[in-house]
Parts: sequence; C-alpha cells; structure tokens
Amino acid sequence: MNKDTVKRIISKTGWKISRANIVKHPQHQLPITANHFFDMYFSTIDSENFFLVQIGANDGKSRDTMHDYIKKYNLNCILVEPQKEVFNKLKNSYINAPQVQFANVALGKKDDKLTFYTVKKELINDANYFETTAIASLDKEMIKVTIEKRIPHVIERISDDINDYIEETKVDCLTFESFIKKFDVPKFDFLFMDCEGYDHEILKTIDFSRYTPKLINFESKFLSDIDRKECEERLMSYGYQLFRHGNDTCAFLA
Repeated sequence: MNKDTVKRIISKTGWKISRANIVKHPQHQLPITANHFFDMYFSTIDSENFFLVQIGANDGKSRDTMHDYIKKYNLNCILVEPQKEVFNKLKNSYINAPQVQFANVALGKKDDKLTFYTVKKELINDANYFETTAIASLDKEMIKVTIEKRIPHVIERISDDINDYIEETKVDCLTFESFIKKFDVPKFDFLFMDCEGYDHEILKTIDFSRYTPKLINFESKFLSDIDRKECEERLMSYGYQLFRHGNDTCAFLA
C-alpha cells in the first residue's frame, strides 16, 4: 500500500498525516567530527618536528582534508600522486610552500613499472575533474566498480563495456620501504591515505614495529569486510585506537 492510498483512507476518518517538527534533544546536537579531531590534534603538535606522508594527494586542493592544515601549520610533508597531469596541479597547489616535497610514484607490493588504471582522459572535464581523477588505482576491479557507480551522473555513458572507460598506463611503483629510503623520510608522524580501495594493500607492507606514526588515516569504505577487519585488527595489535568518519578510518595512538 503506497503513501497516497494510506492518506486517502485516513482522511476519510477526519484525520490527516503531517510531519512533526521534532526538536532534537540538545545532547544529540553538535557531535564531534573528524575535522574537530584533526583541529585539536594539529593545535598540539610541534610543527617544526612534525612530518606528514600523504598518499593519493590528487591535486592538493579538491576535497583535500590535509590542504588547510599543511598551509596553516607549514607542515613538513611529502605528497604522493602517480598521475602525471594531476601531479603537476598538485605541485602548483603548494608553489609557495618550500617545506612540501612531492613524489610522482605509486606505492604497491614491489618495486617495478606497474599498470595503473584511471578514467580515460576524454571523459574528464572541468565539471567532473575531481570525481574522475580520484578514480585511480593499481586495482582494476576496484576501478570498474567505482566507474559503474558514477555512470551517467558523473561520467558520460559511452558504452556498455566498462573497459571502454578505463585507461591503462605504466607508472613507477615502490614498496613503502623503498619509498621511505628513496625520499629520505627518516620518521613520519601522520600517514594519510586515499588510494581508491588499495589502502589495505599498502598497510600490509608497513612494518609497524619499526614505524609508529601517531595517526593513520585510510579510506575504508570501499574495502571488503574481510580486508577492513584485517586492517583494523592489525592496527589495534600495535596499540592503535580507531574511529570511522565519512569514507575513512582513523587510527591513533593515545
């Protein structure tokens, strides 16, 4: 029975259905958000002795949680982005920030030239730039799933074959250990990742008995329940506490 039918039946009794404007209890308002957490965290750091590693930085501005903190606190950091055209935009976003380093590589399971999957350039425009360039990964199956979800409201429908939307390029890929050595990152305090479903593969390669960042933020929404649980249990085994926000999970050492 649909809503209109229900309304007609009730109206015959002299009653009517209306939406009540129920005021929320004050205790249920103003919940803490991830931005509140990061605001509090960065307000306590010694910025001169702090280092951020951001993997999957895109253009450094669009929906970038870290951008304002990097600028506000002049954070020492290295920003990683494998897509060459996007990488150039990333460097321009921090053109007046000499403390920011950049790495045009992908992180993965081995040091090699690997196939990287993105949306075809002809399907990218000013209106959908971030949504399309954010679809980039070493995991082709994850890319397929994401593209299908964004047709046609973000990406123009051109074919019934999802492979027609995908561009394959070769990129330099480094293991996390090789990345740390190549770019001379002796320690880091915060690891922030947005790798389109590949975050868990990178986390698996990190030796947390050797590297103990105080914060780790990774994209968890697109992980399978098994992969998400594996990531969380591994982090908790090293003493991290967790909370989820938006598409992400944040792990912190108290």
